[in-house]
This record gives sequence, C-alpha cells and structure tokens, in this order.
Amino acid sequence: MNRQRSGRPSAPRLLGASALHRTILLPILLILLSLPVTGPSLAADLHAVVVIDTGDQNIGTMVHKDMNLMDRELAQIASLTGMTLRKTVLEGANFKLNRITGAIEGLSVSRNDVIVFYYSGHGFRTQNKQYKWPYFWFHNNEPLDFAWVIQALQAKGARLVLALTDACNNVVNVQVREEQKGIGATADKAVNGYKELFLRYKGWVAGASSIPGETSTATGSGSLFTISFLSALRHQIAQPTPDWKPLMDSAAGQRLTHRGSNGKVYSQQPFYKMNASRIAVAANPPATQPPATQPPATQPPAVTPPQPPAPTVQYPTAGTQPPAPPPPVTPPPAVQPPPQQPSGFPQGQWVPIN
Repeated sequence: MNRQRSGRPSAPRLLGASALHRTILLPILLILLSLPVTGPSLAADLHAVVVIDTGDQNIGTMVHKDMNLMDRELAQIASLTGMTLRKTVLEGANFKLNRITGAIEGLSVSRNDVIVFYYSGHGFRTQNKQYKWPYFWFHNNEPLDFAWVIQALQAKGARLVLALTDACNNVVNVQVREEQKGIGATADKAVNGYKELFLRYKGWVAGASSIPGETSTATGSGSLFTISFLSALRHQIAQPTPDWKPLMDSAAGQRLTHRGSNGKVYSQQPFYKMNASRIAVAANPPATQPPATQPPATQPPAVTPPQPPAPTVQYPTAGTQPPAPPPPVTPPPAVQPPPQQPSGFPQGQWVPIN
C-alpha cells in the first residue's frame, strides 16, 4: 500500500495474479541463483546389494550379525547424506547365485548414484585361479567370481562403487568370538564425513577379507574384516578431510588377528584395490556481484568472450590405472567334498571353534 506524506491515504492497489506471482517468485529465484554449488546433487540414490549366507548351519548366526551391522550403516549413510536408499537383501532362501546376478544386472543406476555391494558367507579358490579375488560359494556347489561382481558393478556407470566381501579365500573357515570396536564421531563431523566420502568421490573401491590361501574369521559380533572396515569408516568420518585411501589402508592394509577362547591365535590379511578420486568443485562468483550493464543503444553490442568450460574430474591416465580385474571366467567344475567331510562343503578342512 502506498501512503502520501500528507492528506488522505490513497486506496490500496490490488495486484493481479501474474504480478503477484512475479513479486513472490523473483526474490526466491535470486536467492536460489546465489546459492553455492558444493558438489553432486543430494537427490542421488544409494543402491545396496547385501548378500548374506544366513542359512548355513555353521556360520549362519554369525554372518547374520554382519547383516545387522551393514543394515544400520547403510541407513546411517543414507540419512546423513540425503541419498535415497534402495536396498536389496539376499539371505536365507534367496541366497542363490541366480538371485544375486539378477539383482546386480537389474540395477537401474544414474550417473550420480552410489552402489554398495556386500557379501558375507563362504568363499574359496581353485588351484588354477590366477588373481586374488575369491569365488563365492553356494550350497548347490555353484561358484560366483567376485571379479565378475566388480566388473558388472563398474559397468553400471554409477559415480562411486564400493564392493566388499567377507569370505575365505581358500576352503577353510573358523568361528571365534570378537567384540565390536569402533571410534565414534560427533554428529556434525559424522554428517560432513559421510558426505565427503559418499557424495564427493567418484571411482571404485573393492576389498576382500583375506589374501589367497588364507581363511577369514566369523565371530559372534560380526566377521573380523567387516568390523575392521566399519571401525575404519567411523574413524575416518571424524577426520577434518575424510579420504578413502587411509580408510582402506586401516581396514584392509594390515593383518587382523584374534585369540580364540581355545587359546589359539587366528590371523588373516585383507587386501583392497581402488581407483577413486575426490570431485573438484567449480568456484561460483560472489552472490553480491551486480548484473552487467548494457552498453548504450548507439554503440555496437558488446562481444562476450567465450567462457572456458567448467573443470572436469579426470581419472588417472591409462598408464597409471591399476589393472582391471580379468574378464569373467567360466565357473570351475563343482567342487565336491571328500567323503570324510561334511556333505556339501568345498574340499578342504572345516574347523569349527566353540
């Protein structure tokens, strides 16, 4: 309403619908244009495929702990980063090779999304296997190569892929108990830490719980490598600038040992490979910068020089990239257990520990 400095107030001037919309929307538009760009959009999806052999009579109850640990961690990641969690859990009757390959092949992924794959169950390798990643083992003696999983997830085109397996890399598994340990972070650091790792990185990270020829240890509170990874993750999100490299160095770059209740020491060496880098963010002009003025009508229009393209993130050159996992191999023949061992388990020695 306009008021005169003296005399009778003038009648109010009513705005039409279009003028009212312009009056309301213009300030909002100016505010939105002035907001800084800090990284990928928070509208990204977090695709999770969690595969757990809960039906196994020997390790089922222990790897169920792994499932609970990962469920809570995935929910935490989605909550604190703003990503939408799209989770597929394959356990019990759904712990089958065709269900897992179907879930991976059926992922519908956008270029800014994140994929997390996690497997906890039996693993093994064959004598002629030439690279480190293990096979997953299913109860009908069908194998699945972890190398195929990594390649199939990379081919989806997500911004970041994290693939982890907690399984033996030979044919032996032991069961001991271990209490979960972790390093917490304050609420603010946790939010910033998760966003830094899962929203501001691109590439892939893959880790396995044991090198070729070694067993992996399942425990009453979760498998050792799973606990090691989650502990390293919680420690890293509390750092000023979280980074995947020191995280994986802590989780998989050192030997894990545990003394069982029988006094025997169990030991395993995890390993990992990665090609992930932090996303560069283009700096925005100050929000208070005034709009450019138009030249007088009598002058020729100003020529705006071409703007350089926004900086893009480049992967390391081909010569510096770690070699990709070899192409999928034809699954080896079913491995039959010797007569003296429990029926249905791959050849080798089974060592249950109470």
